Amino acid sequence: MITSIIEYGHKSIYRDAELVYVLNCLGVQDVFCDNGLLESYMELTLQHFSSPVPHMGYDERITGFQAMGCLKASESPVAVIVSTMHGLANLAPMLMEIQGQRTPLIVISTDEGHDVPESLTGSVSRTDPYLANFCEYVQINYANERLTPTARTHRIINAYRLAEARHKPLHVRISPEIGMFSRITLDEFTDDVNSFFNEEFISRLMALREEVYSCFAEQFFKLPDDGKSDETLLTESNRNLKDNLNSMSRNMTDTDPKLNLLRQITDSRTLVFAGALTATEAEPVEKYLAGTGFPVYADVQSNLRGRKNLNLITDFDEWYRNHPPVAYLNGQKFAETRPEDVRTTIGYNNLPFDYILILGGRFISKTILEFLSAKKENIVQVFMNDDVISLNASGCRGVALKDSYEVLPYLLPVSDGISRKLPVYGSDAGASERETRELNALKRTDIADEESFYRLLNLILKPKQRVFLGNSLSVRMAEKRLHAANMILTNRVVSGIDGLIATAAGIAMNGETVAVIGDTSALYDLSSLGLLRNVSLKLIILNNNGGRIFTRFPLPTEKLMKESFINPHGLNFSHFCRAFGISYACVTKFSELKDALTGKGSGSCVIEVDLTAKKTARKAAGKRNTGNTEKTEADDYFSRFHRADRSH
Repeated sequence: MITSIIEYGHKSIYRDAELVYVLNCLGVQDVFCDNGLLESYMELTLQHFSSPVPHMGYDERITGFQAMGCLKASESPVAVIVSTMHGLANLAPMLMEIQGQRTPLIVISTDEGHDVPESLTGSVSRTDPYLANFCEYVQINYANERLTPTARTHRIINAYRLAEARHKPLHVRISPEIGMFSRITLDEFTDDVNSFFNEEFISRLMALREEVYSCFAEQFFKLPDDGKSDETLLTESNRNLKDNLNSMSRNMTDTDPKLNLLRQITDSRTLVFAGALTATEAEPVEKYLAGTGFPVYADVQSNLRGRKNLNLITDFDEWYRNHPPVAYLNGQKFAETRPEDVRTTIGYNNLPFDYILILGGRFISKTILEFLSAKKENIVQVFMNDDVISLNASGCRGVALKDSYEVLPYLLPVSDGISRKLPVYGSDAGASERETRELNALKRTDIADEESFYRLLNLILKPKQRVFLGNSLSVRMAEKRLHAANMILTNRVVSGIDGLIATAAGIAMNGETVAVIGDTSALYDLSSLGLLRNVSLKLIILNNNGGRIFTRFPLPTEKLMKESFINPHGLNFSHFCRAFGISYACVTKFSELKDALTGKGSGSCVIEVDLTAKKTARKAAGKRNTGNTEKTEADDYFSRFHRADRSH
């Protein structure tokens, strides 16, 4: 029986603190909360602890995408807390996108509390069954007095392990007691809210902390230590795997048959396709490919582009057209196993390779998917973040080793008698000189299209900048022309264009970021522009006045294209930026783009690249708008609880 406001607050904060301790032990450094938690006991609890850092959002959909961007860039656990089932439903597009990440995103939601009118419940109470397909799910009942903090903590640990193994988000659904996550009603008592944390109550919290931390110590987690990095220790099985690999014999006769298959591939003639990889996954892959010398086509999402020690194929379509298999046969390469008659029909199935090795997940190039579908034999995929079925390549075998990318560096080739460094299109001096002449010409003229833009962007990007690419036509041109050695991050999302600005803002929480999206994508996520006020994000909007990706479709008439697919809007983004107080520039030339991207200051700005035929966006925008630099109430709202000096 609760007899006072102080007792009510202690009970709520005690339960909230248990959650905070669990998140802290899982290594969560950032927790994103919906607007319903403002001035709540959970907000008060988060303020009281140094970690994790709370970020209050004003829209659950935006908050979810921002959290996802933060997780993708940091590759450290991130949590999202929503106080209503309505908010949970708004996270569905993000939860569909975040599947496949090695580090789970943690979503915490609560049943509707007793202090919420019945009229607000019931209509959305069926959210969980739909989200169950996208998340690992665990129910935690705080109202059950028989469940101790130890019992609840172990349930969350076990669910987190499953989510980590299945590469899915973790959904912790809480059945709270009365008042949990509810607002603090200051008018009901006169004492300051900080008076909750008296000496006796702090002693109770310290005892709770020790109980929760002991649960994680039993499960091989490294406990938080005075603000130092919070990393998860390897389990005993993973440690044993690493020890075995370090002492592995050259022939691997007594090891896992999947490792033997990888070794056989390493000692054969192999063509490699590197798909989507995180920055962490890309490191061992680079070490492996540098040791083998295999020719590799690196998708723009692979984080392998620009690596000088790799035998990179810069453009698969052009490489295949300019280096057909007959060139190798005439040059007597691999002639011992391939027919020497030049009249032999050459196709996908008799390329001079014994294996096609696929590292990573999805690909942007549809030509590669066509190639893999036509090639019926000896295709092997080592996958962590995607399912082999998604490649649509019949006969494709999958090597589903846990930590499989960490295995690769140990599989060094035995034989040195096979020529692996095959010719790569564009690597000759003539091609380099031609590229230089073309770039010099592009610098002097207006930026005409997306392809020209990305060729110029290679010359401007700083080495440590993260690059986020939106979908549609933009990312396809990036796949063809962007070859900088920057960390590249992408989204697929349900519709392809949802939450891109919010995701980029989440990525920028971890360091300076350049995001490139289309005009339609930007219009779809305009409400996220306010997030730019607290991060260092250069948001480039390629404005070609509509969805120009559809011009690649073989539609019968130009009229049908304009009326049903392109949907021109005739807008520019200067007024939107002025409304949010964001610096803005509209550019048409290389020099203007370079000045806008490399200008003084590390704050955010929107750079609109006018790709319209008659430069209508530039004319409509007029002079460059430097944004509203005066401090307003919006600054205080958008920056609430934001820690400017945060770092991972």
